[in-house]
Amino acid sequence: MSDHDSEEKVILSLKKTRKAFLIEYGCGILLLLFLGYFTLKGVHFKPLFAKTIIGLALFSMLSAEYARVLVRYKVTDAKITSVKGIIKQSKKNIYFAPLSYLPNINFKQNRLQRLLRYGTISISGIPEEGVISGSFEIKDINNPHKVLEIIEKWVDYYRNRMHGAKRPDEK
Repeated sequence: MSDHDSEEKVILSLKKTRKAFLIEYGCGILLLLFLGYFTLKGVHFKPLFAKTIIGLALFSMLSAEYARVLVRYKVTDAKITSVKGIIKQSKKNIYFAPLSYLPNINFKQNRLQRLLRYGTISISGIPEEGVISGSFEIKDINNPHKVLEIIEKWVDYYRNRMHGAKRPDEK
């Protein structure tokens, strides 16, 4: 292994996009607008009701932010890493060298995701001795086409490096 291979270079750091939580943010903002509109119109709410509305709005928006912070992805020049959790964490590494033998690296988008330009990249294993190896998803990220292209370049590099392929980060 050369010195160039021993240090991993971070290519991308990813987390879920806020676009994936439009409903949560929309509900929070709508509740605050509701409360503000009627307050400006002179409607007086009981303090407990107003605090409940504010609490629900904050809970809606903070739960979306918590879900974004909970899962993080990192693409390096050797692997893809998924870290889930804040205090109690689980970490999963998918190395590019074994991925060079996997045929299924795809992305998924529904109509709304396509319009908002975010989606999910899925990597699924090939069957080995009657058992299908695991799958891996990078969920709700911006520009999945570009991320998929970067991953495919690194997979191709590891697939062809014995034949003298250039690293994707080299000119």
